[in-house]
Amino acid sequence: MGLRNHPSKGGAPRYQAPELHQPEFDEAEGSGGMQNSGVIHNTPQSNVFSLGCLLYEAFTGCLPFFYPSYHTVIYKVMSGETPSRPPKGSDVWLENGLTEDIWDTMEGCWKFDPSERLDVRQFFHDWTP
Repeated sequence: MGLRNHPSKGGAPRYQAPELHQPEFDEAEGSGGMQNSGVIHNTPQSNVFSLGCLLYEAFTGCLPFFYPSYHTVIYKVMSGETPSRPPKGSDVWLENGLTEDIWDTMEGCWKFDPSERLDVRQFFHDWTP
């Protein structure tokens, strides 16, 4: 499967891009109203957001958006919040190899507007030795 849009039943909210938390509505046949279609469409841009969350977990050892309820996670993501930056000089920078360049890459993955996120091809070009 290529980098195409395809329907999904979702995933873990702490790894989902903001646009995936917005329900899609279809016009309900015969009722004249709107009905939640329940379909979430992943895109290369939403996958880049998730990739940034995976990098965060790999380099910090912490879950992104670590809140006790998924409702809070979704609210924070929809409000434009991003995972918290570890304090400079903490163990994750020293022992896990987190660098400013890696942090900048993660922040590029978490742009609220999907069109402003890192392009997946550029991401892999930058990370290929």
